[in-house]
Amino acid sequence: LNAVVGSSDTDFWSILGDNFYDREGNHSKEFFSKLTNQVKETPFVTVPGNHDYWVMGSPEAGVEADQCANGFMQFYGQDSEASLVASPGESTAPFNFTVDPSTTATSGCSRASPDNSRFFHQFGNVGIIGQSGAYTLEDYAAFMRESCQWLVKTKGIEVGVLVGHWDVGGLGAGDDMDVPSFYDELVAVPGCKEMAAAGNLKFFMGHTHCNVPHPHGHNDTGFMVAGQGMEGCANYGVPILDTTEGRTRVHYFDASTDEAFNAVTSCVTANGWRGCLNLAETWLDQPRTKTMVV
Repeated sequence: LNAVVGSSDTDFWSILGDNFYDREGNHSKEFFSKLTNQVKETPFVTVPGNHDYWVMGSPEAGVEADQCANGFMQFYGQDSEASLVASPGESTAPFNFTVDPSTTATSGCSRASPDNSRFFHQFGNVGIIGQSGAYTLEDYAAFMRESCQWLVKTKGIEVGVLVGHWDVGGLGAGDDMDVPSFYDELVAVPGCKEMAAAGNLKFFMGHTHCNVPHPHGHNDTGFMVAGQGMEGCANYGVPILDTTEGRTRVHYFDASTDEAFNAVTSCVTANGWRGCLNLAETWLDQPRTKTMVV
């Protein structure tokens, strides 16, 4: 991570939920203590996963000590929709604290208000839409309309990227709130519909511990990027989205063996990841067409 994100080729980086299965904060502290200042100064995008709500992974296994993403939203402040309550110059906290996390009848804690974990941001020619599957499609209806309009009306955005955690329903996510299902709902919304029709709306997700392109039948559209050490597909590596030169590319640096890890780390440290694409697998390489909005 220090090699890839520390490269001047990288504009932002992301962890898509289940951030260290960390109820007390010790694992997070250890992880971030090992990052260079250059990595910490690079914009960071994240969304909560099921283990960021309930450390054992589901509301059925929830206990009072769980955080239900109330801690997550503050530790990983994402300039979410909830921050709109604060005007420039105000000292108002950029979070929605209206939900008391200790008040619940079933899962040990109450999930933070949904506006704390949804957002849209622009990085160069990329527009990012962040969502959490721990809520309902009804909770997201207005946000979907707003974010899709923002995507097509914001100057400079050529590629839209939906990021979330769950790749399937269950374990706290509804059947229509896992990322592939949510994407399918999103592409029916004006703005996102036109982006998707032009091939310019993609999605990235975590949850199942695999790094694989085209999951769940979403060919050239979806990418699962959750193989980072936990058991699952037994792969470990770094996926990279590249939107330069009028193309949309996804590169994947496999680092699942000591030999591969050392080769990638040493090359990227010396040359930046663009200078090491001979070590990467190309998951996607598409020329972009302009999104047409009537």
